[in-house]
Amino acid sequence: ADVAPVIGYLLHEADARARLDLVARTDELTGLGNRRAFNEQAVREVARAVRHTQDLAILVMDLSRFKRLNDRFGHAVGDEALQAVADAVRRSVRTGDSIFRWGGDEFAALLPHADAVAAAHVARRIAEAVEQVATPGSRLLMNIGAACLPVDGSDLDGLLTLADDRMYAAKADGNAWLDPDRTG
Repeated sequence: ADVAPVIGYLLHEADARARLDLVARTDELTGLGNRRAFNEQAVREVARAVRHTQDLAILVMDLSRFKRLNDRFGHAVGDEALQAVADAVRRSVRTGDSIFRWGGDEFAALLPHADAVAAAHVARRIAEAVEQVATPGSRLLMNIGAACLPVDGSDLDGLLTLADDRMYAAKADGNAWLDPDRTG
């Protein structure tokens, strides 16, 4: 019996499943990983960092002025701005770092082998790159909070809560990001 058709069918099914898996973990608008991809990768990265006693920084990011842009100029302009922001963030991180769009105007990043100082450098580059994104009206600002393993803990939920709190503190303080000397 000829097994070629069966093998061809199985390969086609495996390829289709791989494509569906990729779509399920990718933000359609920006091409970045989505919240599901972040959650899965964050669990792996935290476990790896704990197991090997390595640094890991988590950045939580939120755009300021995006709602105003979207409301004033429409969703098409808002979508273009989100794509440009995603590109700016992508260019600002280090090789090996991963960025994600959580949804709306929220983003996150996983920075393996990054302590608070390295995370602050990446955050500064991201904030500066986003401020350069050309949009009608006022410039967009990226508010960024960081939490670092092991100094801030080793529990993913705790690190995310701390990074989120620091992002809101940066936003309230009028700074795009808080430097490591002010994150206590």
